[in-house]
Amino acid sequence: MLICAVMLFSCAATDQPSPNGTDDTTASNPAETGPAVDGSLVAVTTANNEATLADLSFFFNGIYSSDKAQYKSYLSMLGLDTSKSLKEQAYGTGTWFDYYLNAGLLQMKSNLLFAEYAKANGIEMSPEEEEEERKYMEDVRALVDSQGITMDAFLKSYYGSLVDESVFEKCHALQVIALKAYGEYTASLNYTDEMYEEGYVKYRGEIDCIDYYRYTVSSNVPEDATEEEAEAIKSALKEDLEKLSGAGSLEEFEKAFAEEIKKRYTGDDELTEEKIRSEMSSYLMEGSDLSNLVNLGFSEGEEIVAGKSAITENYNQYTLVYVVSDPKRDESDTVSMRYILLTPAVYQTEEEANQKAEDIIAEYSSGEKTGESFGKLAKQYSEDTYTRDSGGLTENLRKTDITDAEVVEWLFDDTRKEGDTAVLQCSSGLLIARFEGESGPAWKNSLKSLMQADDYLAELDRLAEEFEYTENADVIAQFYA
Repeated sequence: MLICAVMLFSCAATDQPSPNGTDDTTASNPAETGPAVDGSLVAVTTANNEATLADLSFFFNGIYSSDKAQYKSYLSMLGLDTSKSLKEQAYGTGTWFDYYLNAGLLQMKSNLLFAEYAKANGIEMSPEEEEEERKYMEDVRALVDSQGITMDAFLKSYYGSLVDESVFEKCHALQVIALKAYGEYTASLNYTDEMYEEGYVKYRGEIDCIDYYRYTVSSNVPEDATEEEAEAIKSALKEDLEKLSGAGSLEEFEKAFAEEIKKRYTGDDELTEEKIRSEMSSYLMEGSDLSNLVNLGFSEGEEIVAGKSAITENYNQYTLVYVVSDPKRDESDTVSMRYILLTPAVYQTEEEANQKAEDIIAEYSSGEKTGESFGKLAKQYSEDTYTRDSGGLTENLRKTDITDAEVVEWLFDDTRKEGDTAVLQCSSGLLIARFEGESGPAWKNSLKSLMQADDYLAELDRLAEEFEYTENADVIAQFYA
């Protein structure tokens, strides 16, 4: 749902505060477990490691605090009030506390077992990585100090009362080595074309895309209308949409749709055929995920083919969906990039931002000019909290994933080659971009993620058996106290 419940390591970097100085480190209210809990009690063991209730609090509250920071409005839509106790709010067959506890346990399990994987396979941190870890800790302490609070107070505000500096350092170090081990594990996974075809048969319902028209129109009932008048207006509108819905072919639908647009046009200039086609195209959703049609009048699991339609009502609005294509593979080309975002909030003038961008480009050009060296600069300078900890890396982008025309034009230029850099204007500010290369058709990237998830879960089960993963249910039960 909200958390990386399978690929847990992909969100490891977001489970702690950023040292870049843009986060409000005092804003979090962790989901407390109660004053009677002994954080030193061992909750989980493996062959060479153990984790306490304090460690569990780190993962539990790390995920919860991260979710609140990134998805606050979305959480409320799901029925979670972050100002209230998680234990008092139902979610599924349990509570939101159960949900986050299970997520924390799973993430802790993943990190413990991939730390074991690292030890067994001789995977260690390089001197450069150890220096980065030391620098990260220094930056966190400096950020906390700049907020005028103690490190202990900050950690408890973010991870709960059980977490002190030693727990924070231990768990963060565990995440770093586990993430490296996980990266080497996933790099070892290779899939043949035959395996992709077999995977597509299994997962096509989850990765297929579809083209459809989505047309929403308001009934515009006057405030002084009587109940009968309002009902008559709504009925007439719904009747118009039902005529569209009943089209026997795409050609028939588009002809009727053009008439619908003419009927509701309110502009002063001439409504030419070109404008009508342009207006129609604005309602065409191309290459959309098949799952997007759920809650638009179609049921989960319903067979959806070209020519199917549905009408939904929401207050004084009606939405018509007319399916244009059968479900299909998304053959869209994808690319990968790294970027550094500079925003107007930090750089007050365009000249100041451009100068900073030039300075960063110069710093990059004076070095090795690799993706890794660019990534280090992204961690240092980028204001995008979602990508900076991964070195600004964003993979498998389709044209439709990007809203800024200048960025799309640059990324998908036929002459673009790996290592190209540019400073681009985007809606959020200035983007210093590095082209990482083409990354294949969209459907194959989506399928690869699902296949990796399957392999990851199987590997996690194997590691749990090999390294004797054991949960102490009686101790974990005290976490509820």
